[in-house]
Amino acid sequence: MRLIEEMIQKNGLEANPICDSILKILYAGEEEQLDINGGGDLVIKAGGQEIIHKVQKAAASDAEMN
Repeated sequence: MRLIEEMIQKNGLEANPICDSILKILYAGEEEQLDINGGGDLVIKAGGQEIIHKVQKAAASDAEMN
């Protein structure tokens, strides 16, 4: 996990919504339940609360480049 975090940070990818979600998943606490909803967003449930972490979708031109 530490290597993934380091790779994201050293490449300046923290602002990328997908990388931000990956970091949230990697460092979720044991009391947190994680899920992905139908829209592809990260759902974090903890302490009776549900937080939806919206993930911005890549533009069509960005997806074609990969």
